[in-house]
Amino acid sequence: MPRQRRTPHGPHEQFLYAVQSGIKDCGLSASDTLLVALSGGPDSTALLIALQNLFPGSGSGIPRIEVAHFNHQLRGDDSSADEEYCRHLCEQLGVPFHTATGDVNAHAVANGMSTEAAARDMRYRFFASTVSQHGFAGVATGHTTDDQAETILLAMTRGAGLRGLSGMSAVTERRDISGLDVSKPMTVFRPLLAAGVTGQQTAAFCETSGITPQVDSSNTDETFARNRIRHSVMPELRKINSAVTESLVTLAANAASAHEFIRTVAITTLEQARTDAHGSMSKHELLQVSSELLPYIVMMAFEHVTGTQDGLDKSHVDAMCGLLESGLETHLPGGWRMVADHDSVRIIRGDDDPACPFPGSVDDMLLSVPGIVRFEDGSTLSAKEISPVPDFSTLTEWQAVISANVAGSQLTVRSRQDGDRFQPLGMTGEMKLQDFFVNEHFPWWWRDRVPLVIAEGRILWVTGTRIAEWARVPADATSAVILEFTQGTRIHPAKQS
Repeated sequence: MPRQRRTPHGPHEQFLYAVQSGIKDCGLSASDTLLVALSGGPDSTALLIALQNLFPGSGSGIPRIEVAHFNHQLRGDDSSADEEYCRHLCEQLGVPFHTATGDVNAHAVANGMSTEAAARDMRYRFFASTVSQHGFAGVATGHTTDDQAETILLAMTRGAGLRGLSGMSAVTERRDISGLDVSKPMTVFRPLLAAGVTGQQTAAFCETSGITPQVDSSNTDETFARNRIRHSVMPELRKINSAVTESLVTLAANAASAHEFIRTVAITTLEQARTDAHGSMSKHELLQVSSELLPYIVMMAFEHVTGTQDGLDKSHVDAMCGLLESGLETHLPGGWRMVADHDSVRIIRGDDDPACPFPGSVDDMLLSVPGIVRFEDGSTLSAKEISPVPDFSTLTEWQAVISANVAGSQLTVRSRQDGDRFQPLGMTGEMKLQDFFVNEHFPWWWRDRVPLVIAEGRILWVTGTRIAEWARVPADATSAVILEFTQGTRIHPAKQS
């Protein structure tokens, strides 16, 4: 970064100096290329003008910039005018311009979102796609301290905890951009926020730069909560404290510091509670945690799996904590759910558990001896006769050796059915298959996916566990049949205790 050789004089130069400091605080380096989000309003316009003044292009030892504008189609001709304004400004500045458009109202209806949420979702999806395609360090937005103060007040009205009261960070990694296949999270830089710049300062900078930014008429529409805070609440608070914006920003910084400390402790505790690489957590370990810390741990667990805590409210957190005591599952935002068995909990999406070694479905299939059946996920189950009988101690949990006489020439493979009974190896009588699964501490959400090998209508092998007592190889046998399950696209989990 170029170093200032003298103290800046005048508001215009002071603004440039502040933006330069903000860029440095955001950790951007000379080798970075930066995408600037431009709406055409005073904040983003001031940011672009300042960056162009400070960083006029490649070869200057500073980040190169390009611009992105998303047309939300919410204000008819005015939206089109904003896009043309941004395009023309970029042409004047000689800055590459990326644009996209989309039907926000249709997106909101299709996804059950508010108009504001849908607009933000589509906008950031466009930014993330552009960042990924062109290799930018991230996207820079024009958020100011006024935006931060409004964000904090909105969070307070919703009963937010420390995380909500922390507001926006100067640098954020967005892992929750939906509907995109990108190689890494998108980084959002907020240099104006990092520099403590206000909306009044951005408007003044545009004026001294000879630039007239666009005016978004929807910013005065007080049907939006943020606009009511901006135009009605903040003026009243300034009558109490003229520096209320600075006070709210300080509150956010204090909350962020406290939250980061708790987050660090929660992450350490969460790591200790994990029982496998897929995020399964020990109930016993979690129940030793204080009731004050536990909510933070389950929120961190959700973020670890999903990439975000967005949409997670107190009712979800309470339900997750309660599931440690009793219950089978609780539903969470975005189609996620937390599921529990006798000693562990896991967060999965729908029926897709990456730790499950079994296929998604098991239709009735005939397995010849010798032969093989293939499941939808690429996993297989094979049968072949072997001689001599192998050393049982060398078998894995995915292999089973059975009597050749019992196997015959053809077996059936299917999933469990109502009324299934099983005589596990070593037992003199049958038991309900459901009871066998419970005794084996088998996750309940896996049980419909387990391939069962059937001979003459009876369960011969519960894949991955035990064979039937009546299918054992006689002591004087010279040959046997070996069954082997090979996993498909799923990863083998740590063995359940």
